Amino acid sequence: MKNQSFRLIKLANDLERKERFYSTIILCITISLCLIIPLLLSSLLSVIADRFIPDMAFPRITLEVHHALSLEMYIIPLFVVPVVFIFKLLFHKKLFLMIMTILILYVSFIVLLFAFVSFWNITMDEGLAILLNPVFLVVSVIALWTIFAVIVRHVCFRWSLI
Repeated sequence: MKNQSFRLIKLANDLERKERFYSTIILCITISLCLIIPLLLSSLLSVIADRFIPDMAFPRITLEVHHALSLEMYIIPLFVVPVVFIFKLLFHKKLFLMIMTILILYVSFIVLLFAFVSFWNITMDEGLAILLNPVFLVVSVIALWTIFAVIVRHVCFRWSLI
């Protein structure tokens, strides 16, 4: 009888952990979509409006009044949302440690960018163009979401649920 009750408790605990894992992943995807859809719609509307808004013509000068928004803006939430959730999960109730880690990663990224630019003897704009290459961005987003899923799985199935 006692053994059966322990099995039921373990089964309930496993179900709670699975529920926490899936709900965290679904919440992160939902937040990303809620951020991406308005950005994508505003970008598309600005591209459409760019065709209809005329330029202002003055003697010797023509001014472009409206510039369409970049369609690459929607990729930013795909980077930011998993990183925020990773930091929130790993540094729960450790605000100082979270801020220090973010600052260290930010400075490390800037140093690596300058090292990359100086090593390959290219300008900063060319270095950023390489980093903003669509293939690099897609691979980075996939890698970041995979890291996020692994960390969420570890937190949900190994750490305390309280």
